[in-house]
Amino acid sequence: MPALTLIIGLVLMLLGAYGYFSAEAADRSVTALIPAFFGLPIAVLGVLALAKDGLRKHAMHGAAALALLGLIGAGMQ
Repeated sequence: MPALTLIIGLVLMLLGAYGYFSAEAADRSVTALIPAFFGLPIAVLGVLALAKDGLRKHAMHGAAALALLGLIGAGMQ
């Protein structure tokens, strides 16, 4: 699961960067980077879980909590 968490974090960062840099310079907005703002800590937690066995449970719970916050935030109108 830590490897999958790392991959998902990287995909979110790439999605945010693509959304930001694919827009014209006049239309760029920081809100396009919101997936990257969630992806960076998720990727860091994935790396932390891979590096230290004692922190694996804590890092995975942290990544799940961030993902849940992202899901709740995306569902709000």
